[in-house]
Amino acid sequence: MSKDALLVRRAGLQTTVQDLGRPGYGRYGVPLSGAMDTESLRLGNMLLDNPAHTAALEMTLVGPELEALGSLDCAYTGADMNLTVQGRRIQTGRTFGVHEGDVLRFGAARVGARACLCLRGGVDVEPVLGSRSTAVTAHLGGLEGRPLLGGDIIRVLEPPAGTVPLVRVLPRSLLRYYGPETKLRLVEGPQGAEMRGALELLLASTWTVSGRSNRVGVRLDGPLLPMRPRAWRTEGVPIGAVQVPADGAPILLLADRQTTGGYPKPAVIAAVDLPAAGQLRPGDRVTFTMVTAEVATDLLRDREALLRSAHPDGGSAGAIATTIAALEASAITELEIRRSALAFKWQRPKLD
Repeated sequence: MSKDALLVRRAGLQTTVQDLGRPGYGRYGVPLSGAMDTESLRLGNMLLDNPAHTAALEMTLVGPELEALGSLDCAYTGADMNLTVQGRRIQTGRTFGVHEGDVLRFGAARVGARACLCLRGGVDVEPVLGSRSTAVTAHLGGLEGRPLLGGDIIRVLEPPAGTVPLVRVLPRSLLRYYGPETKLRLVEGPQGAEMRGALELLLASTWTVSGRSNRVGVRLDGPLLPMRPRAWRTEGVPIGAVQVPADGAPILLLADRQTTGGYPKPAVIAAVDLPAAGQLRPGDRVTFTMVTAEVATDLLRDREALLRSAHPDGGSAGAIATTIAALEASAITELEIRRSALAFKWQRPKLD
């Protein structure tokens, strides 16, 4: 079951419903889609004890204004968009609660491009091919396959019975820091050997993110990469591919990318850096460094191990409920517990 959760009073620049995407359908021409910064989505869901694939709102550059239609537990991660709730500033990387009539106002992102608003239980829209994510270019999934508009109603699924959320703040060890300069690690792509000169120039240059970037790809301004006039084979396009079209200006292909293409791809972004690529904004400067596939795999494995160590194991709901009941019966007003890399914080609710 689900219930009305939020009224969209102002939609922002581009706010969409996203989860971790719909893998497995590329052979049919269906893009992966999903959050551009999947790690921010996963962390927001972790804070609320939602499954990692739970759908949330992804906001781009300028966020929306939303009105709560009931009491909700929320988590806010990714780029800092100056969120306020009833005038109270909410920091990114934490949970917070809202009540009926509360207004959530997101501003422009200070650094980075995208923020996630996760709701306990998750955004309820009709799944398409196993995912609630919005493929904007394909008009598929999400809310009618489009970004949110003023007047839309966001519904939320009821969370599992018996779970009790805690007030939590993400520890610094899990936060990524966005800024005007980003270095991305690359592995050699399908045409790396055939485009050695272009690959060397790509690594030696500093690039600027173009204002023509979108969820399909981040376009880069800088020196034009050399292209040999030839017919390249059409093949599958991996997420994070650095594609070089006929004009020589590289494109980083991301969540809504095409599934096949005939332009060469001398490099691919290492999977561990895909969340950082999803946070690039117009005007940011980008440099690249090359790593082997083995190093890229180790980097991803280490990052995943850190994320797993920060997540409480399943079956904790009963213990959490018992702990909170004991705290409420005591004279304690605030308690913080650090377990592995994640900080748990409990505060006695203030009486109205």
